[in-house]
Amino acid sequence: MTPSKAQPLIVTLSGEFDIQNRDALRESLSPALDHPHVVVDLSDVTYLDSSALAAFIAMRGTRREKGFSAVHFVITSPHLRKLFEVTQFDQLWPIFDSAAEAAEAF
Repeated sequence: MTPSKAQPLIVTLSGEFDIQNRDALRESLSPALDHPHVVVDLSDVTYLDSSALAAFIAMRGTRREKGFSAVHFVITSPHLRKLFEVTQFDQLWPIFDSAAEAAEAF
C-alpha cells in the first residue's frame, strides 16, 4: 500500500518484543517515521520489554521533529494496557480497541 495523507498507515505487530529482537521492531516501525498518520496495532503482541518501549519513544521523537501527529495505538491486552498506564504512555498516545477506530480518529 502506498502511503497517502488521506489514509493512515497501519503497522501490525505480533509476538514478543524484547532486547533480542529490538532491531526487528525498529525495522517494523521505520515506515511510521515518514508517514503523517500511523496506527500501530499491538493486538497480537504478547510481551513488550523496556527496549520496545524505548523504540516507541524514539519513534515519537522523530515523528515530532517532522511535525507529524501522534501515533494511534491499538491495544486489546489488559496486560499491555496496564503497562501503558503504569509508564504513563497512555498520556503520550491515544489508545484504541481496534485499528478501524484508530484510523477513523485521524
